[in-house]
Amino acid sequence: MPAIHLDLFLTDIEGPLTWRMDDLARCFTGRCARPIIVEGVLLMDALSAIGRAANFLVLVEKVKPQPSRDRSLDDDLADTREFSLGNQISRYLERRQPSASAHFTLSWSET
Repeated sequence: MPAIHLDLFLTDIEGPLTWRMDDLARCFTGRCARPIIVEGVLLMDALSAIGRAANFLVLVEKVKPQPSRDRSLDDDLADTREFSLGNQISRYLERRQPSASAHFTLSWSET
């Protein structure tokens, strides 16, 4: 099955994540009505921007390990910039709630 990787359509990594929408939309148009896998962060935002929606949504999430120490000690390491990837993903998860929309959730861990 063909796949589209959203990372290949990113325009700039310095500000908010944006994609080359014309090129992304052209990939969908070229596939006609055949199934396609689309993967990437902020997936539902990218699809919405080109007037599409997922027919079947799989959420892949990493299982958080039990902390071996107090992680609040790392607060000074957090990237507080508005458009840091972590902040964009946090806002996306609150806004789109993919865990509630997912037809299937795949959880993985490094152990």
